[in-house]
Amino acid sequence: MKIFPALTNTKKMRIIEPQLKGCKMLFEPLPQEIKAARLKAGLTQTGAAELVYVKLRIWQYWEAMDEDKQVKMPLATWELFLIKTGQHKIKVKK
Repeated sequence: MKIFPALTNTKKMRIIEPQLKGCKMLFEPLPQEIKAARLKAGLTQTGAAELVYVKLRIWQYWEAMDEDKQVKMPLATWELFLIKTGQHKIKVKK
């Protein structure tokens, strides 16, 4: 497994190259990615929060651009949101 350093908004992240060919990995989304996905789904912040079973204020923290108020969205919640809104890019073989 190879580990590559990457920068996202001046914060360091590790990107791990998957062992399986064709396997794509998801990472914790940035606030602008969360907002863009919500708008693409045509949802309000209230609607998006209800979709993943959290309070509105939590969703607002996830979209916060201010680093003092920013809270990272858990990866499982991000994936749930993408699946429920039809934006998940990983295809499962049947």
